[in-house]
Amino acid sequence: MPPSEPLPVRAAYVLGGVGVGASQVALNLIVDNPAHFWPSAGFQLFALFWALLLPVGAALALDLLLSRLRSPLPQRIWRASLCACVLLSFLRQVQVAYPGAFASWLGGAPPLVLAPAAFLAVAAAAWRHPEPARRYLTALAILALFSLGRFVVKTELWGPSWASDTKASGSRPTSSAPPLFLLIFDELAMDVLTAADGGIDARDFPSFARLASRSAWFPDATTHHAWTGDSIPSLLSGRVRATRGMPSALDVLAETRDIRLFDNAGAARSVVAADRVGGNIAIEGALRRASHSPAGSLRVLRLALAESPFLNAPLGESRARGLPPLGAWGGGDLLPTDGPREMSMLLSCLSPREARGKVIYWHGGLPHAPYALSADGTPHGRRETRFSPRGETPRHDPAAVLANYREQVRYVDRLLGLILDTLRTEGLEDEAYLVVTSDHGLRTWFGDLEPPEFPERRTSWTPRVPLFLRGPGVAPGRRTVEYQHADLAPTLLDLLGVPCPPGAFEGRSALRGGPPRRKLFLDEERKPCTYDEGAGLWRRLGPGEAPGF
Repeated sequence: MPPSEPLPVRAAYVLGGVGVGASQVALNLIVDNPAHFWPSAGFQLFALFWALLLPVGAALALDLLLSRLRSPLPQRIWRASLCACVLLSFLRQVQVAYPGAFASWLGGAPPLVLAPAAFLAVAAAAWRHPEPARRYLTALAILALFSLGRFVVKTELWGPSWASDTKASGSRPTSSAPPLFLLIFDELAMDVLTAADGGIDARDFPSFARLASRSAWFPDATTHHAWTGDSIPSLLSGRVRATRGMPSALDVLAETRDIRLFDNAGAARSVVAADRVGGNIAIEGALRRASHSPAGSLRVLRLALAESPFLNAPLGESRARGLPPLGAWGGGDLLPTDGPREMSMLLSCLSPREARGKVIYWHGGLPHAPYALSADGTPHGRRETRFSPRGETPRHDPAAVLANYREQVRYVDRLLGLILDTLRTEGLEDEAYLVVTSDHGLRTWFGDLEPPEFPERRTSWTPRVPLFLRGPGVAPGRRTVEYQHADLAPTLLDLLGVPCPPGAFEGRSALRGGPPRRKLFLDEERKPCTYDEGAGLWRRLGPGEAPGF
């Protein structure tokens, strides 16, 4: 760059390269992890200083120093490095937001090979075409300023509260009403929890057995959907097929209670409308996955420093609560830090001060694939962490994959025990309502655990889900009432004594039951299936059969 280049232009391209390639990452981490940073203007100003002003200022000083050199070589190296830095940040965001994307797009090319190759390619292009590279970096300054504005708006720099992705909860004084905790584990199959006698396997899953001993539990509960994005809206809206704008149970409950919504997949956002209920629903931003979030396309540079103990959930907090360190989580569909962050955020709500008068909705990421964790929460290092698509070679051993899934569910059992112990320690064990279920069971859509007639016939691994209801006035014991996930919304309202809006739900309260209905399940191809009691299997409906229940 010639020495006569105006200082504002230099500042613009430095802001574009450093702000987008590094600083925006740090600011997004703070926005997406509000529970792990101090909600004060002082901290936010400090964050702006170390995450943006300090690196951009240092880079600008270096740029001015290089401009005084007679040789253009250092300046061209510097400009090429800025361009490559932006690309590396982008690649890292894609890797985190879409785990396994590089492997599926590029035939398994490891990022350690891809990243240096991409870095060198962009650096070479910027070297050969310095003027377009400078203009590109200058244009990126607009994106850097957009990121800065997003940080200021999302963290409400002018005010004390910034814990919500939408309107903050707590617009009214917190009441003393008993809390309701709705806990949804992802891909947890009832079949894995069931012992030979039909009860809960207390040897491998003592916490679930302990929960069942004090809960009304439903051994034949089923979901309507094999996919999270369909199941969560269905169970919240009380309908088999949910569409945007339908009233949900949380919308109804928000008329009298505050809602804290933690959703690792963002699936609840499509049916819960915080703007319709006076701002009493707080949708927490820290657990939204960019790949599922409506705002995902705008969050290209997200969580690039996911393993950083300084920018993520405090390691001390994780260890104090009996959770594994952040580095113990990783791979596949789970973000590297999802597990401890999810659990620590939930545990922070399990106190009378935080929970009374509220509904706490929590959709965790486990035991969803990959099945890579041992019963103690540490990676086991074995290869069989997911089922193999048909035609893939070499194929994983289905029995080994199922064994690893079972072991990961044992870790979920340990986390459930931590939740139950915390409720008891905080004095909420007898006061709070607790609902524990899953969005769907173990997906077996490659047919590895299915009968020969698959996909026309299938087992209950995917449709059958756990359901435990506990709280004041709920008699514990095994319930034979027929339950499907469209029944969850009216059941939640019934638990809290809230009248159901007429005609709002297709389902009915599991506490009251009703006449027999046909079981309905939409499989991984979204083909309707029903349960054949005589065969003990699910079968796909024929072309002329009505898909209702």
